[in-house]
Amino acid sequence: MSEPESDDLCDFTPPENPDGSVVEFRHAWRTETVRTLARYIRAKEAFDRMAVLADALEEAGCDHPVILNHCRLCPIHCPDCWVIGFILPPDPLDELPEPAGPVRQAVDRLTDRVIQRQWLMIGIGVILLLVFGVVAIILWMFPDL
Repeated sequence: MSEPESDDLCDFTPPENPDGSVVEFRHAWRTETVRTLARYIRAKEAFDRMAVLADALEEAGCDHPVILNHCRLCPIHCPDCWVIGFILPPDPLDELPEPAGPVRQAVDRLTDRVIQRQWLMIGIGVILLLVFGVVAIILWMFPDL
């Protein structure tokens, strides 16, 4: 089996259009189906599904030959395929480090307070429902009150 040519390999950056311009990805092509497929392909490294992604992109209105041909014809895709990168741009919050030390303790205390307040509000709600229920039953049983 021969080594694939470098042109056959997936790259991190998109190739240029035939006229030399940069490949652009339209927001309208990021439908829920397209994003779900892209997330699945990235998470499971199921690059054999790239042709299915091309079909979903076409259904979303994508007619860009560079994008569609890459999905259908590139034999080897890398985990950071540029098409997947266009569909699922990185979330800046993913880059934030996990808080540690005193910051972590402060976050934990704040989280505990929020949870306590939520339980308090639930308890108050249950008490109010019980009171109103009892009042409603009394008024139903004794309509002359």
